[in-house]
Amino acid sequence: MMTWYQILSFFFTNGLRIFLGLYLVITLQQLAGNRKKASVISVCAAAFITVLSCFPIQQFYMTGIEIIFVILIAYYLYAAQPRVSLFLIFFYEATVALWEFILSAGLGDIFQSDRFLDMRSNGYIAAVWIVWLFMLGIAFLTVKSHKRNENLSPRIIAGIAIAGMLGAVLLSGQNTVSISDDQLTTWIIFSMLILVAILFFNLNRQYEMEKKIMLLEKEKMRYWSMTIRLLKMFMPLTQNCSMTSKIILM
Repeated sequence: MMTWYQILSFFFTNGLRIFLGLYLVITLQQLAGNRKKASVISVCAAAFITVLSCFPIQQFYMTGIEIIFVILIAYYLYAAQPRVSLFLIFFYEATVALWEFILSAGLGDIFQSDRFLDMRSNGYIAAVWIVWLFMLGIAFLTVKSHKRNENLSPRIIAGIAIAGMLGAVLLSGQNTVSISDDQLTTWIIFSMLILVAILFFNLNRQYEMEKKIMLLEKEKMRYWSMTIRLLKMFMPLTQNCSMTSKIILM
């Protein structure tokens, strides 16, 4: 049975995870929508997931429900592409879970205690809050960079992914906390997949941008060709008009 402060902690961390995940989805896709309605639905989703966490339900299913909530909010209120939203929110959740594991295992190694790996313990909750304070700081820097029209988000995201992979690799060398080799291997593979996903997303976005530039160039060429065609059509008329005016003057 969870205590009241554990329930509050779950509620706030679930809410932050949904808010920041939704912010990531709408920012990277450059979408606009009803923010008030999205905030209300996000709070309700956080409350629902917190209630589910009071029951013996696996974290995998709760994460799946959370992903569905974010995709539905982004689709119905921001007209986001479901496939792109699923891609972004899945790897966002994987990155958050990776960093929660790294911080909890790292604190366990520092304090020489396995309690930090227990999701119901106060040590694990402290590790989770360290992650979310760090995430809030990153979100604050990102918002400030957008206000100054600076493109800071890709660099921050890439830095977080690289640091996550290094953290997972470094944890494989510790002997204080009892972590199975399969678990460590899984997290290292996930950290590498996150890096590949970021590279794929950036390449795909660059391809889409170049495709738009090519379409604009084609439209520009079509416009100029139509203009030249119209000039060629009206050129004889202007010549006839000038000759007629000369004859009249004579």
